[in-house]
Amino acid sequence: MSLLYYLKGSNEAVLIEEKPFASGGEGALHQILSPARYINHVAKVFHIHKSGDFLREAKIIYLIENRPKFDYTPDHETIIWVEQAIYDEKSNFSGFIMPRASGEKLEILCAPNLPKHLGAEWKRLSFSHEDSFRLRLKVCYNLASAIHQIHASGKYVLVDLKPDNIIIYPNGLISIVDTDSFEISENGKTIFPATVATPEYTPPEYYEGIRPGEVSIKNSWDNFGLAVIFYRILFGIHPFAASAVPPYDNLVSLGDKIHHGLYVHHYKDKIFSVIPPPHRKFDVLEEELKSLFQTTFIDGHENPNDRISAEKWALAFMSSPYLIVDRPLPSKNLELDGIISGNWYETAIDKAISELKLTAPIPKLAINSKGQFITETLNDYKKVGTALKNIAKFGGLISSIIVLFILIIGIFTDGLSFSSILNILSYLIMIITKIIFWFLTNPVYLLLLLIPFFMTIGKKVWSSFTIGFNKTIQKIQDSFAVSKGQKRRGMEDKQYTLFSKKLIIKQKIQEIKTELNIIEQVKNKKEENYHREHSQKIKETNILIQSDIKKESENIEQYDQKARELMKEEAKEIRLLRVEFFNTLKYNPPYSEISGNSPEQKIASLEIWKKRQVGSEAEINQLAKKIELELLEMSATQETKISEIKSRYDELHNDLVNSGKVHKIKINDIIDSATVKIRIEGKLDAVLLDKNYRKLLKTRNELLAELYVEENNMIGLNEQIKTVRDNLNKLR
Repeated sequence: MSLLYYLKGSNEAVLIEEKPFASGGEGALHQILSPARYINHVAKVFHIHKSGDFLREAKIIYLIENRPKFDYTPDHETIIWVEQAIYDEKSNFSGFIMPRASGEKLEILCAPNLPKHLGAEWKRLSFSHEDSFRLRLKVCYNLASAIHQIHASGKYVLVDLKPDNIIIYPNGLISIVDTDSFEISENGKTIFPATVATPEYTPPEYYEGIRPGEVSIKNSWDNFGLAVIFYRILFGIHPFAASAVPPYDNLVSLGDKIHHGLYVHHYKDKIFSVIPPPHRKFDVLEEELKSLFQTTFIDGHENPNDRISAEKWALAFMSSPYLIVDRPLPSKNLELDGIISGNWYETAIDKAISELKLTAPIPKLAINSKGQFITETLNDYKKVGTALKNIAKFGGLISSIIVLFILIIGIFTDGLSFSSILNILSYLIMIITKIIFWFLTNPVYLLLLLIPFFMTIGKKVWSSFTIGFNKTIQKIQDSFAVSKGQKRRGMEDKQYTLFSKKLIIKQKIQEIKTELNIIEQVKNKKEENYHREHSQKIKETNILIQSDIKKESENIEQYDQKARELMKEEAKEIRLLRVEFFNTLKYNPPYSEISGNSPEQKIASLEIWKKRQVGSEAEINQLAKKIELELLEMSATQETKISEIKSRYDELHNDLVNSGKVHKIKINDIIDSATVKIRIEGKLDAVLLDKNYRKLLKTRNELLAELYVEENNMIGLNEQIKTVRDNLNKLR
């Protein structure tokens, strides 16, 4: 079932799913079915008692007409803004359309551990991952940048800024949602107030009686909640979560602690009896970021204007050594991951099976026609080769029997002399030699070589003929099917035939899987028996190998540490250069008189700057052109200096990687000898990889190849069934 709404002005129909996929206090979110351009959008439909609110409609219209300027990221919406208002058939305001955000709520990063339901792509953001802190800083930067863009409009304050209203993706990008709840002001006067706030993210003034909807809310309100979110992202705990000493020991809720300024890292008083362990990570934070938290939560407690803005947070995160420089460590360049935890018994088996060419085949479910033709031709050559091999074996056996028969006759009879026997054998060998020579010199030999190729072509031609013939028959049948009912019956017959074929293939696939399951059980049992008998020896060998590898990997870890120090030095140099450049633009006239933080932004603002200047138009234009050229030259010089720094550190990092290669070579030698050692000491080839085991693997591989073919056939059949079903639906 679906619901129908209309766009304001054009009256274009918007079809949405009747059942919402999410619901809240104000309304529900529905998937849009049409028009096609809104497929990746959702419709928020307000509850009936909310939709008739005139102010709500006016606010949505205002948001549509006053969209802030946001940095654009391809295929990603950083701020989920209202795009279209929707109305019911009676022209009653019902809701609005906005882009869909399909990630996770930011709350998943605000606890000590990630939720268990998350997939492997989220593991990099887990606190236990070595790259976690850098990635979380990126998330903080992305959030600070987005909030700054909203505040820069001068019209919007989020008020209810909290992790539940922010969507996070595995790559660290974020999307801010619930934008229709923002407070909207113009010239310091509130037009559309926000009425909702969440206590854990609201500043102290909230507890002093200031309430959204009653007074105008300033950016400093958001700045408090933003700092709380940053703290939770970086450390997995709320900055006010701790147990206080008297007289604050009766303050239990986070709201009460915020009200009294009980920030965990308050530098004036020791007011806490128990501080949870996650707060200890704060000690290793770089000093600049520490000071921003201190200023917001301590100085900002008394004076809201002291709280750090989103823009300053963004600049601080951007200047962090973790984000300025991001180079792979020598261990990464040397692909050392996973080596220390290797199981050399399994590696030895895999290597042995690979040498025997009995590795399980890779599924080929999407082979193009050219690839399929080559594959089939090679298979035909293999079949012919196998047949010739069998013929040669049979011929050799017959020849041996003939020779043996002649020898027996010569021994037990007087009528056949030894010289006669030799003449007969010589004549027989000469005939065989002539036959072989004739095949090699006669053009017929070349034709025989092409037989498998022609066999494949013949099968293809026959297959094409069969398909074409069936299509022709189908067209003839369709041409006789004049009425809609006849066509439908023809389609139903075809559907029945396809379903019958599908059933046969399905049964065959099930039979193959059953056989494979039996083979796998036998294979596993044999491997378990071998491992049980040789487990002690395998374990001892594994320990020795691991120990040797660990020694070499510890040497590489020392290079990793040197690389980390180099990255800090590189980041420091680049940061000093950027700060100097930023200060030049910010404090040195005439650049300081032009709005914007970067040369590009200032160049874009030159037209506005020119309007404020006094003098002739020609002189002002000439000066503006000069400033533009200077800004471009400064930007180019800046990039050149940064490139020089990076090139210098490129060489230093390459030296570390090259030094680590010596140890990597030793590790590779240990690995190569490890598999050999396991195979020899565990008698792997003789005990496990015997004739029966090899036969088992060969049968498994043949069945797997057959399974992949049948699964490919099933995919093609399903596509045909879908086509027939679609045609049937059109006829109904």
